[in-house]
Amino acid sequence: MSSFQQSLSPELPVAHLIIALDNGGLEHLVMRWTAYRNKREKDSTHIICLDRPGALASDFSGGTIHCIGANRSKFPWDKQAVKRLSELLDKLNIAVVHSHNSAAQLYGVLATRKNKVAHIQTQHGMDVHGSGFKRTLRNQIMGFLTRNYAAVSAEIAHNICINHGANPDKVHFVANGVEEHHTTSNEKLKELRQTLNIPDQAFVLGSVGRLAKIKGWDLFLPVFSRMVRENVNKKSLHLMLIGDGDERNLLENMVQALQIENYV
Repeated sequence: MSSFQQSLSPELPVAHLIIALDNGGLEHLVMRWTAYRNKREKDSTHIICLDRPGALASDFSGGTIHCIGANRSKFPWDKQAVKRLSELLDKLNIAVVHSHNSAAQLYGVLATRKNKVAHIQTQHGMDVHGSGFKRTLRNQIMGFLTRNYAAVSAEIAHNICINHGANPDKVHFVANGVEEHHTTSNEKLKELRQTLNIPDQAFVLGSVGRLAKIKGWDLFLPVFSRMVRENVNKKSLHLMLIGDGDERNLLENMVQALQIENYV
């Protein structure tokens, strides 16, 4: 059996380290991974939130959620939070800490170095907070101290090597898994189109995710507007964005200004 297969053994205690269970893609992934693994082996997987439990925590029943209560504004880091995290890992007998994105990475590295718990860092997106001397220095130090990286795209893997100075041998491209697709009946699809006022033959573009600046919908909407205008008398186009976030009002105003409210 390979070391990777051994690491997936259901009895091996694993802790996912995140900032909080707020509404986001990586948070939903962590909850699904945790629930699935705990279904195979009870209490084999835990979620540790650095700051606070988060909006999704109260509805999660797939495992135990722990909260460190870190004050990440402390420079260079919250030493007491590192201590509490290290003690919690010992108490839970955690074998592997899986941190997600850069903020959790720092505390994952510091807490696991003391008790020699295995640590892996997954970068789910480009490091948009990597500017400035202090952040750049931190990234370089983390790139040296982090034992293994997983990146959800080849571009992110390259970014880790460049901006974090990580040895390419430590960076692994592991694409996000996609759950089995379940088909929907034509009758149900027709009903949904009628409910949303979408013509039966319209071509629908869709996205599920946060309505955040990093997603780039403010850049795509003008492009989509042009697509609609140039598609006159042809098969109609519709755009469906499923989600919420800070950019919602801005995007709704853009839709009105571009006069594509009948298509979005």
